[in-house]
This record gives sequence, C-alpha cells and structure tokens, in this order.
Amino acid sequence: MTESAPKKVDLKPFLNNLQLFEFSNEEQSKRVTNSMSKTEWMGLIDENRIPTDVLDQIVLNHLVFEGHSDVAKCFQEEAGLPGHPAIDAIDFRSTLRDHILKGEIGEAIELVKDEHPSFFDNDTKIPTQFRLKLQYVLEMIRTETDIDMIITYVHNELRPLVINEETGHIIQNELIGILESVLVLLTFKDFDDLPNEYKDYLTDDFKNDTGALVNADFLSHIGDMPPISQLSGSLQTLFYVEGCIRKSKSSIPSLNRNTLKMVFDE
Repeated sequence: MTESAPKKVDLKPFLNNLQLFEFSNEEQSKRVTNSMSKTEWMGLIDENRIPTDVLDQIVLNHLVFEGHSDVAKCFQEEAGLPGHPAIDAIDFRSTLRDHILKGEIGEAIELVKDEHPSFFDNDTKIPTQFRLKLQYVLEMIRTETDIDMIITYVHNELRPLVINEETGHIIQNELIGILESVLVLLTFKDFDDLPNEYKDYLTDDFKNDTGALVNADFLSHIGDMPPISQLSGSLQTLFYVEGCIRKSKSSIPSLNRNTLKMVFDE
C-alpha cells in the first residue's frame, strides 16, 4: 500500500492565533500598542503556545533543508513523524552540493543525470540548469581550459537554454546577459586585471550561491518544498511583524538577529 504524502504545515493559522500578530478585540491590541514590561511580554507569550507536533514538523523541515541526514532520520523516528521523499534525498543533495563547492561541476552534472535524468528535460528548471552549466564554464575558465573547448561547450549546452534553435530568438534575456558577461572573462589573460563586476563570477561566494540555488531547486523537485525552510520563514515573518509594530511607535521587546535572544528595553 502506497503511503500518502505528509500534510504540509501551514503556519498561518498558528500565527493568526498569536495576539502579537492579529488581535480579536481592542483590549488585546492595547496590550501591545502600549509599552510592555518583560513580565507582561512573557505572560503574553505563555498564553500563546504553538502545538508540539507543529514545532516538530518545523524542526524536521529545517534539518532536511540544511541536509542533516542522520539527525533528520533519528528525529523523525523519535517524534513519530511521517516519511518524506526529501529525507531520503538528503544524501544526494549533500553529495551534489559538495561537488559544486569543490568545483567538481562535471561530477555534479553527471550525478544529476544518473539520479534524476528528467531534471535536464524540465523547462521549468532552465534557470538552475543554466546556473549549474555556467558554473562548469567558470571552472574551465579558472583552470585555463582550451578556449575552443569552452566555446564548444557553451554552444552545445548553454546556447539552447537561452536562444530558440529554430527561430534564433532570445528566450531568456536575463540569462543571456549573464552568459555574455562570463564570456568576457575569456578576453583577459590576467584575472587580476578584471573589473569588479566580472571578478565576482570567479569568487567562492558565486560558487556557494550556485550550490544553494541547486540545493533549493532539488528540494522543490524531489520533495515539493519551498526554497526556504519553515524556520527561516517564521523568523522572517517575526522580524517583519516587529518592524510593523515598531512603526506604530510602540515599545516592545525584540529578537536579536545574531543571538536569537529576546531583548527587553529596561
């Protein structure tokens, strides 16, 4: 019997129940719009607890998103949570990301072809296909591969992603602009002479961004997950709501973005 997919966690109902985000009457609203002491604030938090099973799902989602395979599987079992295809794919995503960060893009592409051959035939994945293959071009440039080999690869692998082969029309304006910028690198003999706008393509940060983009896209491709973990999304929501409340000139405690500790104005 095929196991049904686990139900996604929708945080909106829980956020809407919190008096910090949505108030059901004027008295509750005044509790936040006026300056609040630490005791009052903590009391308000105690009145609004997110169910344990929802917190468990958020934690598991974060572990899966960050690629902690063993911990995710143990936590899933101990918390009694249902299976999810993204958990089984953690090892694949970790290996793929490691290849990218090490500059082993050829190995990364072959891994994708072996494990998920339909990925490169999916038109909705063109931006990620392009980015992964573009990174391969950058690694060839970095290692001073023969220019003819680079041009041949660009013509065979990248050109079809941005230009319609039959009409010759550009179908991905943004991507072809990036490709043109990368090809400019071939005109420089010394990378130290590169303008800053081109140097960025050869940095580890650009390579890390490629790894993050591919990782997020495969979470969606394999496990139907959004490109951001529920924990990160919840924190972003919290920071946004804090900003909205502070715009009303209310004095409220805030969450320190570096330590994630609550800060109270004495």
